Amino acid sequence: MKIGFISNRETTDIKSWSGTLFYLFKTLEKEYEVECVYIRDNLLEFLYLKLMYFFYNKIAGRNISPEHTFLYAKLKSYKLDTYLKTKQSCFDVLFAPIGCQVIAFAKTKIPIIYLSDATFASMIDYYPEYTNLPSWNVRQGNYIEAQAIMKSDKIIFSSDWAMESAVNNYHADRSKLYVIPFGANIDDQFLEEDFQKEKDRLKLLFIGVNYLRKGGGIAVKTANEIKNRGFECEISIIGCAPDERHYKDEGVKIIGFLNKNNSKDAERLTAEMKSSHFLILPTKAECAGIVFCEASCYGVPNITYDTGGIANYVENNINGFRLPLEADEKQFADKILEFFQEGIYEDISSSSRLKYKRELNWDTWLRKFKTVFNN
Repeated sequence: MKIGFISNRETTDIKSWSGTLFYLFKTLEKEYEVECVYIRDNLLEFLYLKLMYFFYNKIAGRNISPEHTFLYAKLKSYKLDTYLKTKQSCFDVLFAPIGCQVIAFAKTKIPIIYLSDATFASMIDYYPEYTNLPSWNVRQGNYIEAQAIMKSDKIIFSSDWAMESAVNNYHADRSKLYVIPFGANIDDQFLEEDFQKEKDRLKLLFIGVNYLRKGGGIAVKTANEIKNRGFECEISIIGCAPDERHYKDEGVKIIGFLNKNNSKDAERLTAEMKSSHFLILPTKAECAGIVFCEASCYGVPNITYDTGGIANYVENNINGFRLPLEADEKQFADKILEFFQEGIYEDISSSSRLKYKRELNWDTWLRKFKTVFNN
């Protein structure tokens, strides 16, 4: 069986969509013949996006999602149909990860499996960039999403949160909806001795490119709160580089962005994961959170907020804990210190690793995908 893997990004780039496209493609290749169907932006589409962003962001002073406009979606769907005219007999199935625009207006009769970590409706007023959109943009975005859902033969969501939005906001047929959590976008290099960590100093790890949305400020405040209670604590910040003038404390280590395509950076990320006791990510908007899978891979419990699709990745008292959105650094510190007690930490570290092995890996994703594909 041959799958046409639709993408507008390079599937060999492990930075693209946090490495998810790379691992999706690599995983499907284990069982199927897979060919990438690149529907990249041409110069016209690139200029259209830039001009729309410039006009609305810089001149009108509001957000815009030009990818969710009829013009952009119709151009993408037309390109897909044009490509498939010479490939009609080549693909048994089209696989469209985060590709609602590409399939919404497509005329192809090839069965489509659509994958997404969110719906357009679930993003409105949830992610900062989806606030204050023009009403016409919201209408067109919802129509495009509805068309993609209707046109797809099967739909895979990465969380129950996303699937419920498809049902509640777009009246999607539950019989064609599936939830399959993503796996960790790292190679598993775990060793049993990685469970043995120093207990004299509590080490927290924060990973996020968007420091504000991911809750970097609360993460640092939590580390300080723990120190104020008489415990030695340090926090490493990966993915971003906030102004160091605000973080002169020797307990805050700013590592910055690490490129997984670079072997040295990848090794540094693995080393930080292995040596940390907790991943702290007080994010208030999250569709899934691949980093929770990655932390669990190394037996590192996750402390985060209960929002978006996180519940499918962080199970309370199994591989971490999801705190209510009103929780502050004191509640984060309370939970971390509760888990850090002798005996309790070893148990939750082991169960974090077990959750990764049973659920949060790409082999499990593939096994569940085969069920969808065979149906």
